[in-house]
Amino acid sequence: MISVIVPVYNVENYIRRCVESVLSQSYTDWELLLIDDGSTDLSGNICGEYAAKDSRIICIHKENGGQSSARNVGLKEAKGNYIAFLDSDDWLSESFLQVCLNEMLDNDADIVTANYYMFFDNNNCKPVFNVNKKHEVCNNPQAMKRLLDNNGTSSSVCARLYKSEIIKDIRFQEGMLFEDAAISYRIFLNADKVVFLSEPLMFYFQREGSTMSRRDKKIRLDEIRAAHERYVAVRKLYDDDISTSAFADYVFDMIHVSECFIRDGYNLSELENYNLFLRKELKEFKYRYWINFTLRKKIEAVLWFKLPTFFYICVKVLLIVMNY
Repeated sequence: MISVIVPVYNVENYIRRCVESVLSQSYTDWELLLIDDGSTDLSGNICGEYAAKDSRIICIHKENGGQSSARNVGLKEAKGNYIAFLDSDDWLSESFLQVCLNEMLDNDADIVTANYYMFFDNNNCKPVFNVNKKHEVCNNPQAMKRLLDNNGTSSSVCARLYKSEIIKDIRFQEGMLFEDAAISYRIFLNADKVVFLSEPLMFYFQREGSTMSRRDKKIRLDEIRAAHERYVAVRKLYDDDISTSAFADYVFDMIHVSECFIRDGYNLSELENYNLFLRKELKEFKYRYWINFTLRKKIEAVLWFKLPTFFYICVKVLLIVMNY
């Protein structure tokens, strides 16, 4: 059986589409855990209605504790041999569970990760990853590098099927807003074999008001914290090639967070410890981290490392020009 875990909070306009996509799956041996995280709209009632109609749907109401807390409740209650995470404003293609399970069984894999569509408010839709191979089977180091390079997958825990045994006692960090980035690599550490699919099998809805679209200092601090923890873990366990990918991720996130801090007027001194750590690691390991950066990102990285004051001025000028 596959356990599909959906955290739910104030999504009355979207939750039906999400649930209906699970009900429409060609594979039918599943349970759907709808974790109502203290919704103040009709979301909880809608979940209860579905649970009353289909015994495979379990609705759990809890006090508001955030998405990580809701997912952890789902993990505690899940009874399936396999786990899938789905956000309440996203939805699955009807073949998602069947295709992923077939790939998992055929390849004796621990994780199957699929491509997915980015769906916007204006109904535009496009695949997130342009991948040539239909599917690729990777060992642990290969899979970790692809995760870190965002090569056919992202830090999101969604659009994947997991053997429940590899998640074990791993739990989402409650109170953290960048929780996917903080847990994905930890799950991948336990995977001996991962299948990457080029076929988009999930729809990710990018909407105004979602957590990742908000201007929020805590989100940005959690983003850089997750990048730091990921790099430290990878540096201890993998070779220089994979560590370089983790370092590049860290630098990329540091530049992004710095730009957000400058844009929103937050105090850059809150990033100083990460700043000093990155410079120390670069001096020690001489990473060629910029290899896969775009030209713009290479220029930003050079300015950030070599001319931080000029980097700050450039960002401020660009924000004025772009009318942010």
